[in-house]
Amino acid sequence: MPHTHHNDIEEKVDDLLRSPLGCAFLAIIDESEIHPAVAAVPEISMQAAAIAIDETYIWSTIHEEIMEYLPRQRERLEGLARAILQDPKTDWWFAPLNRQSQAWVSGHYAKTLSSEKFVPLSPMRKSPIGDRSSQKVFGGGLYTSTLVKGASSWKALLNEDFDSIRSRKGTAPIPHYRLNACKSAHIYEIRSPLDWHRLCVNYPAICFRNANDYGRQLDKIYPLKPTSKGTNEFKLGNWLTPDWHAVTNDYDAIHLTFGGLLTSDKVRVETDEGWSMNRIWDAEQTLWFRWMFESIERLPDYAATERPLELSFPSLLSLNTGATLRCETGPDDRRTPSTLSAQRNKV
Repeated sequence: MPHTHHNDIEEKVDDLLRSPLGCAFLAIIDESEIHPAVAAVPEISMQAAAIAIDETYIWSTIHEEIMEYLPRQRERLEGLARAILQDPKTDWWFAPLNRQSQAWVSGHYAKTLSSEKFVPLSPMRKSPIGDRSSQKVFGGGLYTSTLVKGASSWKALLNEDFDSIRSRKGTAPIPHYRLNACKSAHIYEIRSPLDWHRLCVNYPAICFRNANDYGRQLDKIYPLKPTSKGTNEFKLGNWLTPDWHAVTNDYDAIHLTFGGLLTSDKVRVETDEGWSMNRIWDAEQTLWFRWMFESIERLPDYAATERPLELSFPSLLSLNTGATLRCETGPDDRRTPSTLSAQRNKV
């Protein structure tokens, strides 16, 4: 018996294929010839998503080529998307927050974690687009990521950038904690682009930017409309982002699910109220507005680990030629669980 309804699977397939990040994730699995059953393993899914985040970075020198390439791959990647999402190992992608398995990894600003060191949100201010606080809170609060079979989306992202982390932190330990969240915590779940849009519609903030401040990638993603303040000041029409302080009146935390990350990143949703686009969250994670934890446990310090598999995004030649790649070979030609010794006990 299927682990979820057919219509629900088809809706998730559509959302995944409409998302640049979702398509990049699938293109990496396809290019690397990974069997869907292996791609569904949490550690592998997280690794592929971390690479996809890097490949769809808007300041990449080939960002425009990638954004033109990915939509052309939707039709041929549809079967792969469906096969992965039908695997029960992906049920956690869209599941409500697992409150008993939250993880926190220290940033450069903190050495240890405790309720006494928790910092509330900073005062709200007008946020120019490009200022990350318009999309995500960077002044106060706490971010965690879910541990799934010992792996987390955060750890996968850090693993891809470990050399850069070490260049900033040197050889100092990187503390790692497990947190057990209270059952009473009221959490807003983001499972799709519409969930992010509803958050923006229900708690809208207005954002501005100076037209001379940012590059052409942002100009293409966010269309500008002049305001009455002058020729160089722009209001982005009915562009919606969350008013985080208003959100705190009703919720203790915001959880971007792994499936929500893959389906909503850089996806524009427009209704009569305005339009929104989730970006820069980069991993499955939860933003906590208040200290809502019953207990915390110090885990072994974070350290880079060997990548589970060698995964790769299509080459620049493929992007330029629009070549059709691995999906023509069919799933039987992909690396399967039985051929991947590292994953034999996980699949």
